[in-house]
Amino acid sequence: MTSMTNRLTLRRHWLLTVISVILISGCASQPIEINHYLLNIVRDTPTTANTSDTVFVNVKQVNLPEYLQSRSLVMQNDDETLSIATKHVWAEPLDADFGMLLANSLSQFPSLSGFYRMPSRTHSTISDNAKISIVVNVEHFMPLQRGDVVLSGIWMTEHDGKLSAPHSFQYSRPLEQDGYAHSVARMRTLVSELADEIAATLTKTSPQG
Repeated sequence: MTSMTNRLTLRRHWLLTVISVILISGCASQPIEINHYLLNIVRDTPTTANTSDTVFVNVKQVNLPEYLQSRSLVMQNDDETLSIATKHVWAEPLDADFGMLLANSLSQFPSLSGFYRMPSRTHSTISDNAKISIVVNVEHFMPLQRGDVVLSGIWMTEHDGKLSAPHSFQYSRPLEQDGYAHSVARMRTLVSELADEIAATLTKTSPQG
């Protein structure tokens, strides 16, 4: 009787072990869900026809600090450390995505037409007094654990390889929801606010046709 009981106990242990291995293998085979985000999303916004007074703005370069050069989204914690979101990533390199959104936002102004890294063929067909190149150096661009998102840095115009005096910028917006999707939407708004500032400056200083 004791021998039979021992065999039953061993069989139960064996079955439990097999079931555990199957469950663990099943969990390990589950794909990891990665969420991808774009700043420069498709929007139904009207385009403005170019006129003789249109100033063509070439967003020539967007420089990012090293911590923003990976595809992962970054959040600053309350203890001033950074959290790297391995499951929440940019669908495009952030410098290009930022530059395209900035250029498209500038194009929403009647007197401006924005490009990101304007093709040399296009650049050569526009007169010097109707085009401006800008360079953006981003210092911070991320959500904060305390509940807002920030964008700061400097932007400059460039002419004949020479940069103008820098214009500093710093924007923030409160977060009203949890999650990276909402953070990215707020970050998109901050880039549009930067475009508003650049457009206001350029339309004051650009020569009229």
